[in-house]
Amino acid sequence: MWRTEVGTLGRLLILRSFDNPGAFERERRRALLSTDPFNAGQLTTALEMDSYRAFPFLPPARTSSDTVFEFRTYVLKSGGLPPTLARWEAAIAPAKAYTAHLVNNMYALDGPPRFSLNSASAH
Repeated sequence: MWRTEVGTLGRLLILRSFDNPGAFERERRRALLSTDPFNAGQLTTALEMDSYRAFPFLPPARTSSDTVFEFRTYVLKSGGLPPTLARWEAAIAPAKAYTAHLVNNMYALDGPPRFSLNSASAH
């Protein structure tokens, strides 16, 4: 879970993974039907849930409590995901040192075509 300090203040970002589609669907339904989905009480003023899948050629996401994370989202034109994935995969192999700051890259499974770039740096 991350708290924003730049952009929309007071926003929490929660990154979760699920073992299978059934577990994902049950949790999505539970959160949508709950009056207090993440036990934050009246502090919760809005709830947004987006579904993403990690780029298949990157290692699993990693976290650390002494790190500053940056989340960026890029909207793609229709049909833009396949060439974006191919270019990222081609660029990652020769540039391992440069891309070591990447925490995870994910593409959206719902909503407009987009991908999220998540990077980290020590603070």
